[in-house]
Amino acid sequence: MLTDLVVRGLGTVSDAHVRFAPGLNVITGETGAGKTMLLRALTLVLGGKAEPNWVARGQSEAVADAMLALEPKFLSVLAAGVDALSDIDTETGESVITLGRVLGTRSRASVNGRMVPAAIQAALGERLIAVHGQHEQRLLARAATQRDLLDRFAGPDHCALVARADELFDAVRRAEAEVGALHDQLRAAGALALAARDACEAFDSLNPADDEMESLSQRIALLSDAENVVGALAGSLSLIAGDDHDPGAQGRIHAAARDLGRLADSHPALASVAQRLTSIGFDVDDIAAEVTAVAGSLQSDPAVLQEAQHRRSAIGALLRLHGKADVQELRVHVEHLRRSADSHQIERALAEGVRLLDERRAAWAGCLVEVSAGRATAAHTLQAEVTGNLSRLGLAGARFIVHLQAVDPSRYGAETVEFQLDTAGVAVPLADGVSGGEMSRVALAIECALAGANPVPVMAFDEVDAGIGGATAHDVAAALAAVSRTAQVIVVTHLPQVAALAQHHIRVSRDGDGTKFTALDESARIDEIARMLGHGQGMDAARELAVQMLARGRRIA
Repeated sequence: MLTDLVVRGLGTVSDAHVRFAPGLNVITGETGAGKTMLLRALTLVLGGKAEPNWVARGQSEAVADAMLALEPKFLSVLAAGVDALSDIDTETGESVITLGRVLGTRSRASVNGRMVPAAIQAALGERLIAVHGQHEQRLLARAATQRDLLDRFAGPDHCALVARADELFDAVRRAEAEVGALHDQLRAAGALALAARDACEAFDSLNPADDEMESLSQRIALLSDAENVVGALAGSLSLIAGDDHDPGAQGRIHAAARDLGRLADSHPALASVAQRLTSIGFDVDDIAAEVTAVAGSLQSDPAVLQEAQHRRSAIGALLRLHGKADVQELRVHVEHLRRSADSHQIERALAEGVRLLDERRAAWAGCLVEVSAGRATAAHTLQAEVTGNLSRLGLAGARFIVHLQAVDPSRYGAETVEFQLDTAGVAVPLADGVSGGEMSRVALAIECALAGANPVPVMAFDEVDAGIGGATAHDVAAALAAVSRTAQVIVVTHLPQVAALAQHHIRVSRDGDGTKFTALDESARIDEIARMLGHGQGMDAARELAVQMLARGRRIA
């Protein structure tokens, strides 16, 4: 239960410490006194959205702290996953949880004095206190709210199943993204394989040697200048070997060597000279033969030159295409393309990804079947309970309908949930054509049903009795009292019938420019309920009726 609520600098509340009791707590007061400040403070500590103008004029920040004493049955659910609650004993006795919120230039949230993200505080708060007011009534018309309420009514195990379906939905989406990425990789690998095949075929067809570009350039240079070289060699050969009219150096050396040989018979000193000159003649013969051979190999052939130029051009184009400096570097690159173009590994990964996707889709589909079955069962029960509650709240003959419509599976299940109200033989969605008074009673009837099926420790109602009076007011009061037997109930109300059934009564009043909260004793409660009844029959008569109502309230309680 909520034991204490401390508020400072919030709206018209400068500094207040409000204590609550088990059972039904009512908050009453004149219009404009500031009753909703308590609900606003609860909104803060529950991690709800706050407006900067909630901070009191002249204050730098607003502070709200709520203390709750909880039984182990609630603590065991709360402590899981919340570090700030890790030291709580969830097995025996009650434990106190403090929710804090500071609203200002540096807003912050805390649980048991430890700073936590607002989202954590909100997730924790929704398990502790259910607040229902005008804003929640508007939310009740939304499909998402109706779906969540039906799931809550179905119970904790069903809610865990819904959470599991949500996790599986995310898992399916991740698997789909992974399979899509692998398909993209496979397509890219196919394009790469095609490019690699072309590159490899072009390289293999040329099969260039590592130093071939250099040797081709040298050969082309020689072939391009072949005529000039051959002409020069012919002139040199003519000087060496001579021709029909001139014996040349070769013939003259041999002739001189023969002449010196004959002279050596009579002049022995010339024998060595004749031998040396004969040897020179042989060397000149060799030179003439080599020059003749070179000249023969350099005969100008345009076809040979063109072939060499074409091959060098083809190898150069391949180098430029792949951005490589030489043939050796190109060879390494082509071998890398051969290996990387192998798509078998991607195909294996894709097959595994498809298998995993099918597995996750099957698990998600199976989970959705269970979710749908749970919703169908809960819808049938909720319809009956809320319809019964509406009858007790002055809407006899009204029928509450939970309409489930099958749709394509999504994160939220395989059906939409729509709450409808039938008061005149025609079912009308809550979002269309339901009056404010009817919506208030539908909201209360749903909360009464939820209180039995999936209770939270504290339920707070902000003027849920708006637009209600007469005999219906007694029914609303009785319904709130019934809920307070299983959960603590805090109600901001204008109805004396509700106030008379309370175990704890707080009056809100203006104190100068601020708001004051006063816990009322029996005498003060009589005065307050008499004020709420009005003075149509005089104050004494109103007080007497208040006494009777309180006595009746004690009997009912």
